[in-house]
Amino acid sequence: MEMNPLKILLIDLTKEAVREMEVNQSDVKLYLGGKGLAYKILLEQAATGVDPLSEENVIAFMTGLVTGSGAPLSGRFTAVSKSPLTELYGASSCGGPFGVALRTAGYMGLVVKGKSKEPVKIEVNPRGIIFEPAKHLWGKLTGECQTSLNLGPHDGALVIGPAGENLVKFANIRSGDRFLGRLGFGAVLGSKNVKAIVIRGGVYKINPTNPEVFARIKKVALRRIQTNNFTELYRKYGTNTNMFFSKESSILPVRNFSSEIMPEEVSDISGPYLEERYETKPRPCSMCSLICGHKTRIGGHEYNVPEYETMALFGPNCGIFDFEKIVEFNEICNELGLDTMSSAVTISFLMEAKENELIDSNLRFGDPNGILEFLPKIAYKEGLGAEAANGTKYLSEKYGGKEFAMHVKGLELAAYNPKNSVGQGLAYAVANRGGCHLSAPVFIVEAYLKYLNPRSPKSKAYIVAFLENLFNVINSMGICIFTSFAYILENRLIKTTPAFLVRTFMQLLPRISTSFLDISLYRNLLEAITGMKFSRKDLLKVGERIHILERYMNVREGVSKELDTLPERLLKGTKAIPLEKMLRDYYRIRGYDNQGKPQIDILRSLKIDIS
Repeated sequence: MEMNPLKILLIDLTKEAVREMEVNQSDVKLYLGGKGLAYKILLEQAATGVDPLSEENVIAFMTGLVTGSGAPLSGRFTAVSKSPLTELYGASSCGGPFGVALRTAGYMGLVVKGKSKEPVKIEVNPRGIIFEPAKHLWGKLTGECQTSLNLGPHDGALVIGPAGENLVKFANIRSGDRFLGRLGFGAVLGSKNVKAIVIRGGVYKINPTNPEVFARIKKVALRRIQTNNFTELYRKYGTNTNMFFSKESSILPVRNFSSEIMPEEVSDISGPYLEERYETKPRPCSMCSLICGHKTRIGGHEYNVPEYETMALFGPNCGIFDFEKIVEFNEICNELGLDTMSSAVTISFLMEAKENELIDSNLRFGDPNGILEFLPKIAYKEGLGAEAANGTKYLSEKYGGKEFAMHVKGLELAAYNPKNSVGQGLAYAVANRGGCHLSAPVFIVEAYLKYLNPRSPKSKAYIVAFLENLFNVINSMGICIFTSFAYILENRLIKTTPAFLVRTFMQLLPRISTSFLDISLYRNLLEAITGMKFSRKDLLKVGERIHILERYMNVREGVSKELDTLPERLLKGTKAIPLEKMLRDYYRIRGYDNQGKPQIDILRSLKIDIS
């Protein structure tokens, strides 16, 4: 069947009520889908100041206009809610099968509010929406829970583990072998007594408005993915390719971000090392032709190869260089429903707090046994684990150690030390959801590609704002941000321009240089699939609109300049990050006042309705 009109499914668990809402075409034009449309809906549905773990909190799961279309890497979906970890609104993206299932079940999004009286499983199938008791599922690990759902080839599910049930503030949500990892959305579902959401998909097909044009654009996109150096390395070695790049550019986090000395043992957990010594096979997201995810066999069992973030943060950041132990940490987190990134950074904080005699524990840098013992204690809130379940910010405020608590706005930092990538430091500080590397991955431009001086603040504010706009577009379309390597860097102009000229223009004339970055493949895919016309300016304006709306909603929750900062460790000592100057420039570019609040003129110009 062809795709039906774009609809959102609204579920009120308190009333066990369900209704459908058709998406306004003008909203699609303004926000696309995914992250953008989710924020537009939450602006209307969610109240200011709600407790993230109360039944008043709303969580939206949203696909993009490209999700499930057959375009390369088009299996993404996004969740948006108020985070129990940061107490701010934020978005988390995932490549599991849920998004394509939801889209092919006839819905662009699913919005959940209220609270079920008892544990519940929600099922969306062609006959309707069913609320089923889930007491028998409560307490199950995520893998066991998924297996019990009898999912077909076109189906998708969201499940939480014990961490979500116990309201750990960085609990994740599982979809297949992928995760809505950051911000604690597993606890949001747990607070609503939702153990699982099942979508029986495959009912509808997304047919491009112009199939001939779509086929031609898809062919170009696939060719670029196959020939780009980064995507080729990711296909071969997985995202642990980044281990080499981060080591070479001295941005790898070591011992709770305290050291810039890159240990030689890092090679033991890098992509090429793993490829040589372990048998691996693909573990792709839905509709993925890049295939950066891999599985491996250890001791007769099959495991997911941890992604770079997990490997770096549980690895050198905790002083661990044993691949098989990190695989074990990853598996425990995945089954219990814990975000690996927040878990690892919280543990590295506790390791340093132990050294400074602030908090007593069995956690020590270089000791994997302490980590293996402690992870279940977080999920089940036992002993010190019950306090660690609140995250690094909470621990540092209660016990001390704020100067080495590696978070921004309550969200633990990603695996890139910004002391040698100061633009990434700005990106962390101003990211709406907290210490995020995906809102504006400047480290790629600064440290990996070396298009910008990684120690200079010059041009960084403009580049951060540009990347925020671009990646909001990509996330809202419902495709993977890794396409940016291929779609932009494989452009003929970029490939034929001498590197020193690219560096010169990027550093001295960022506004002009970014205007030459070709984002036409994204625009062409949208137009071929939907029939809607977008100019380059239109698309980037959509990204800006999404970012400013997200900022506006978080200003209502208390965000100001005071929170647009970095851990003290990064602002003092040698190579202190020159944040203040970059922040002033960024506020001016964004149209914020001197406290970081979007001014009314910018809201009006972007057609953000705050009435």
